[in-house]
Amino acid sequence: KVYAITGKSGSGKTTLLYELSLLSNLSGCDYYWNNEYVNSYSDDQKDELRRNNIGYVLQNLEIISENLTMKQNLECMYYLSGQIYSEQKVNEYLSILNLNMKLTQNMDNLSKGERQRFAILMALIKNVDVIVLDEPTSALDISNSKELMVYLNKIAREYNKIIVIATHD
Repeated sequence: KVYAITGKSGSGKTTLLYELSLLSNLSGCDYYWNNEYVNSYSDDQKDELRRNNIGYVLQNLEIISENLTMKQNLECMYYLSGQIYSEQKVNEYLSILNLNMKLTQNMDNLSKGERQRFAILMALIKNVDVIVLDEPTSALDISNSKELMVYLNKIAREYNKIIVIATHD
């Protein structure tokens, strides 16, 4: 499923996403993951839960390195997630996200929309249950925003992912 958290700028959408994705301290809420009480987890256990179960696409579209090619960034993500690089899986994700480009190109050659979809691809590679996106359409025009939502719905259905989006759109 795809869930949207909507509200005006400054209403706390990003703060809520950070809470949901364990990127900030829990502020008085009870947090459960698969019926386990996460509040009692150690910091290492929370790190492990985040690393293995939650993918992020934040507003600044961070990637591993601007100095690496797209393929090198993907290889690093595979390594960091304890997986072996799969060209077949990468091509499958490139297709579903409509990213028709050579992976040998540098990151600075990507448009804002392509960077957004590449950041989603990086989250997919982690093979997580939940993907959290903060204002994924903020730098896109209406047409590209609608297209991105089609991709996200397709990902949720075809890969059985939970996608949580914060947006003012």
